[in-house]
Amino acid sequence: MNGMKMNGFFTKTFVIFFAAFILLIAPGCNGNQNGMRLDEVGVFLPLDESYKDKGIEINQIGSGMTHFPCAMITFSDEAEIDKIFNAAGDEWNSLSEEEEQNDFLNKLYADLAVHQKLLAQILVIPDAEYEELLDPANENADIIKGFNILGKKFGNTYLYDLPENNSEGMSDEERALFEECSAAVTKAVKQAKMIEIKTVEAEEEDADLPAAGDQEYSVSVIKHNLDFETSDLDGNTITKEFFSRKRLTVVNVWGTFCGPCIKEMPELAEWSKSMGNDVQLLGIVCDVTSENDIDGVQEAKDILTSAGADFTNILASESVSDFIAGIQYVPTTFLVDSDGNVVSEMIVGADVEKYKTAVDSWLSAN
Repeated sequence: MNGMKMNGFFTKTFVIFFAAFILLIAPGCNGNQNGMRLDEVGVFLPLDESYKDKGIEINQIGSGMTHFPCAMITFSDEAEIDKIFNAAGDEWNSLSEEEEQNDFLNKLYADLAVHQKLLAQILVIPDAEYEELLDPANENADIIKGFNILGKKFGNTYLYDLPENNSEGMSDEERALFEECSAAVTKAVKQAKMIEIKTVEAEEEDADLPAAGDQEYSVSVIKHNLDFETSDLDGNTITKEFFSRKRLTVVNVWGTFCGPCIKEMPELAEWSKSMGNDVQLLGIVCDVTSENDIDGVQEAKDILTSAGADFTNILASESVSDFIAGIQYVPTTFLVDSDGNVVSEMIVGADVEKYKTAVDSWLSAN
C-alpha cells in the first residue's frame, strides 16, 4: 500500500493516533437499559456502563467518514500508558536520525500494545454490497475477512470480529481486569441487538429505547457533520464555510512524518493550480494540532514550500480530529460537497490519479 499507517508517528507533543488501539469514547454511545446504544452503527450493546471505568473504550464511526459504519471496542490501561509516554519524552527529544526514530517508535508501539487491546469490531454493510464482497475475485473482499455474521436486518448485514489477544507482559491485577473486560465484551457483542440507522433532526435524537430484552426497535441518529473551527498554518480561522466556496473539496489528510504524503505533495500542488472553478484542495496536517506547536507548524510549512504547494492546509485541532479519528493511514483522501457532506469513499494511499478519477466521476454525476 502506497501509504503510511497513521499510528506511525509521534508528534512533538506526543499526540498519537494508534490505529484501533488509542480511541476515545465516542459521542452517542449512551447508556440505557443496562447497555450502550451505538447509534452510528445501529447496534444496542448489552454491556454495562461500568465497564468504561474498567478500561473499555468504544469508538464508533458513521458512514459519513467510512464507506461502512463500524465500531471498535478496546481495552486500555491508562495508568500504564501514561507511564510509557512519560518515560518516552526525554528519549524521543534526543533522537535526530530517522532510523533511530523509527526504531524508537517500533519499540514504543510494542510497549503500548501490551496494555491496549482491540477486543471487538462491528461492521454494518448493505446486503447487496455484502454479497459482492463474498466473491473472492472482488478486490475489496478482505474487508470482511475474519468477520462473523451477527444478523441481517433493515437491508443490512451486521458483522462482528473478536480478535485473538493475549495478556503477556501484564501484571496479575491488570491481567484479571483485562480478562474480565474481554469476556464481558465477547458476550455483549454476540448478544447485540440490531438497530435501524436513520438520519433525523437533532431534537429526535433522544427518543426513548425499549427494554434491552425487546427483539426489535429503531434508533434515530444525526448524520455525521464536518463542522469545525480551526486555523490554517498562517493562523487564519477556517470553518466548515470553507467547503461552500466550491462545488467540491478534495480533502487530503497527511502528516509531516509520512514519506508517501511528502512525495505526492508536488503533484498535489500542481493539480491544485489547475482544478478550475468547481474544485478546491484542502490539506489537514494530522500531526500538528495547535499553533503552539511552533516546530510542527514550521515543518509543515517547509514541506509545502518545497513542494510548491500554496493550497490551504489546516491544523488537526480538537474539532478537526473528531472527524478524522477513524482514519488509520495517511495519506487518506476524500471528497466533500459544498454543504460539508462526505460524498466519496476514503481513498487510502498516495494516488493522485485515483483522486482525479473520483472528482471527475462525482462532477459527471452531479
